[in-house]
Amino acid sequence: MVISGGNTAPMLTAMRRIDLFCKAVAPVAVGLLAFAGSQSSAIIMGSWALISAIAEYYLIHKVYKSTPNLALPRTSNQVPSPETENVSFRDYTRHKIFLASLSLALLYLTVLSFGGIMISYLKLVDYPDYLLGIMRAVAAGMGILATYLMPILSRRIGIVRTGLWSLWSEVLTLVPVVLAIALAGTLGRGTNSALLFGGMALSRVGL
Repeated sequence: MVISGGNTAPMLTAMRRIDLFCKAVAPVAVGLLAFAGSQSSAIIMGSWALISAIAEYYLIHKVYKSTPNLALPRTSNQVPSPETENVSFRDYTRHKIFLASLSLALLYLTVLSFGGIMISYLKLVDYPDYLLGIMRAVAAGMGILATYLMPILSRRIGIVRTGLWSLWSEVLTLVPVVLAIALAGTLGRGTNSALLFGGMALSRVGL
């Protein structure tokens, strides 16, 4: 809020795009290094982590210095008391946006994504590392596509309808994923993979 002057939408969209681009490139890069299997792979990844940490702290310092308002002290009335926090939470649960924001938060509780639990399951059922890396990159690419679609849709059909379409598109695209897991023993490997990976990748657009 401070850095953007209250206009957070363009900044959050750009940051989301950068985040998803990194998530698309990183699995492929690490997968190639792991596939090489040499001792230099560990040295390269360790060196990259060190360089990234230095760059990250430098950029945080630069943002802090370039935004003087971040250095302003908080006033006493900005620090909420326990009583104020309780009233604030009660008001939030009664607000018209509460159910919508709760439903959005619940979307992130799913394991039907390329997170740690799903990756562990896929490795358990013998999906190769290179395929998992490629599909994670594809899913991140679909997420990047969504950062371009969202502003266009919100201008044309409104932010509320765009949100509803997004929520339902995620639900519908995750149905094939559930079917692929439930019918894993009866479907062919190719069909199962198409439903599983295709559904998870497409669901990233809605998310």
